[in-house]
Amino acid sequence: MKYVRIIDQNGLFIEDAFVEELTPFTIEEPCPQGFILPKWNGLQWIEGGVKPIVETIIEPTIEERLTTVEISQDDIISVLAEIVGVTL
Repeated sequence: MKYVRIIDQNGLFIEDAFVEELTPFTIEEPCPQGFILPKWNGLQWIEGGVKPIVETIIEPTIEERLTTVEISQDDIISVLAEIVGVTL
């Protein structure tokens, strides 16, 4: 029984397993840690994935928040004036 890495038809790592016989989808070479998506290229393990992009949330400044509130208030006043029939 041999301890191997199982890969799919694209060379991407699926799982570690014990097998009786080696096939084209069983790799005896240990896979180094640190890969996001390990891939066997026929000679060695390579990175087969892309590191996810983490977007940074930027909180609005106080000035930006106040501007938004002021614009919202102006919009509300305009709508209310229109409903009541008052010209501003």
